[in-house]
Amino acid sequence: MQVTHSLDIAFVGIPGLLIGLVIGYIVGGISSFRLIDRIGLGAIISGIGGLILSLFLSLYFPIYSL
Repeated sequence: MQVTHSLDIAFVGIPGLLIGLVIGYIVGGISSFRLIDRIGLGAIISGIGGLILSLFLSLYFPIYSL
């Protein structure tokens, strides 16, 4: 059983990933970070960005769950 529509997931997930990619590109230029630090920071920022954007978008696109 699908909890929410695929389009709702795209509205929430894709902007968070884009924020993570942009911040990861900026952080990637810092030479003091190791590769694992860059990957971890990008994943954390993607999650936080997706959460923040989902809170904003939930006002306009309600996400239905069980």
